[in-house]
Amino acid sequence: MQRPLTEPPAIQPRSNWATLSGDVIGGVTTFFTMSYIVVVNPGILASPGTGMPFSGALTATVLLACSMSFLMGDCVSARSTTGRRFCSPVC
Repeated sequence: MQRPLTEPPAIQPRSNWATLSGDVIGGVTTFFTMSYIVVVNPGILASPGTGMPFSGALTATVLLACSMSFLMGDCVSARSTTGRRFCSPVC
C-alpha cells in the first residue's frame, strides 16, 4: 500500500539554521561564481570555429542567468510566503 503524496511544508526563510553571516557568505559566493561564469562562458562559446561572436554569447549568458535567477527567486518566494507548490508553469 502506497502512502499518499503530501506536500512538504512551506520553506521558512528564517529558521533556526539561517544566520545573517551565512546569508552574506552565500551571497558573496554566488556573486563571484556568477561573475566568473559571465566572463568564462562566452569565451568558451565564442572559441574559434563556432562562429559565435563574443558579444552575442556574453549577452545571451547575462540575459539567461538574470532571467533564471529571477524565476527561481519568484518560485522560492511564492512557496515560502503562500505554501503553494507551483508559482508558475515552470516551477
